[in-house]
Amino acid sequence: MGYLSRQPTSNEPPKPNAGTSPWLEANELADEFSLLLNGLAKRCAKCQRATRIKHLDNDHCCPDCR
Repeated sequence: MGYLSRQPTSNEPPKPNAGTSPWLEANELADEFSLLLNGLAKRCAKCQRATRIKHLDNDHCCPDCR
């Protein structure tokens, strides 16, 4: 049984940060949206994933897109 369905999947609920960048360093108190609003994170110029400013290079690219 799947999570809240009858599909043959695992019973684990979906993770809240499943598609985010590993360079965002988000937690339950500071999620992607709040970090972008507070100016602590920006979107990568190539992949458009939210990334902390300290991990962006001069071209505004995350370490995965360099």
